[in-house]
Amino acid sequence: MRKLSAIQISGAALALPLLLSAPLRAEPPAAEPMEAAPMDWSQAARQDILAAYDQYLRNHPGPYDLENPGFPAQLAEARSAGLAIAETAQSELDYRRALAAFSAQLQDGHAVVYDPTNQQKSEAAWPGFVALWRDGALYARTQDSAEPLNRARITACNGEPIVQFLQDTLLTRYFRASEEGQWYVRPSQLFFARSGKLGDEPAECTFAMRGGDNVTLPLSWQSLDEEAEDFASRLIYGEKTPTALREAAPGIFWIGLQDFQPDDAGVAEFKQLYAEVAARREELKHATALVLDLRRNNGGSSVWSHDLAEILWGKSAMASRDRSSAHVDWRASPGNTPMSQRSSRNTAGSAMRMWRVTSPRLPRVWNPH
Repeated sequence: MRKLSAIQISGAALALPLLLSAPLRAEPPAAEPMEAAPMDWSQAARQDILAAYDQYLRNHPGPYDLENPGFPAQLAEARSAGLAIAETAQSELDYRRALAAFSAQLQDGHAVVYDPTNQQKSEAAWPGFVALWRDGALYARTQDSAEPLNRARITACNGEPIVQFLQDTLLTRYFRASEEGQWYVRPSQLFFARSGKLGDEPAECTFAMRGGDNVTLPLSWQSLDEEAEDFASRLIYGEKTPTALREAAPGIFWIGLQDFQPDDAGVAEFKQLYAEVAARREELKHATALVLDLRRNNGGSSVWSHDLAEILWGKSAMASRDRSSAHVDWRASPGNTPMSQRSSRNTAGSAMRMWRVTSPRLPRVWNPH
């Protein structure tokens, strides 16, 4: 069995030991200071891609999924994609690209291979504007609406047409380009470094100005102050609404659902929401519109939305939908079982507790990444 150097495999239906060996990058103890040997990024990438492939074969349910007979071939393609980049890897960014290429072939946001040592944070930065993908194009938005750059269309960055640039650069950020919702948020993150720059941000971009001119400008990356961060965050992720029911206008009801991984206070908010929705169900059935606000919701347990749907539409309606809904297979492999058991013992999150109560199958493993 191959050993991973410093990667983790994060997954909901795939539970694996986090670090199987000491990180490859760690230097052995020495009596006297020694000059570190140059990092062989190609070797590290190749080793970790092969180890990831081995772990997927041993623990992922895909190889035994009768409804997905193409999975073994897809996994082999993932291995080939990662190894192709590993072949010429010369930097940490190349190493990360190799891991990301492996995951990109699988197109599964719940099971990815990543480098846990790449979690360092530095000063938040931005280029002085927010980049938003809307209606099939990337646009710049500035705090001062009178600035010439405001609402200019970004047509290229670092010499690449913008779509190609985004697909290439966002690979290391596990961008799933086939999903429309990913385009709504992910491109913005290249221009909004909340945890500090990672080294793959654009240095220059070409803008189609509102007056008709095309201008190529170097990007002036600068510190992101609180006012600018609030401006950018609201544009990219939308307003932050509480988990609650409100009537925004006569007959227009709004249900905020901002978190499916709630803490104890969040669980109390859901209980209050359920009670109010149940009490006003008849009124809601005849509403002009009912808006489910999922802005800033980064996922979690589907139990919260399922229970709300049961209150709104009834258990019989939900049961008829559930029969045709997707299901999750859990593979009871030697690697998954102890990880699942540890997660069941150690995870105190409310969503995790509810998962254990509602699922008679193998306890689910929460993905906090």
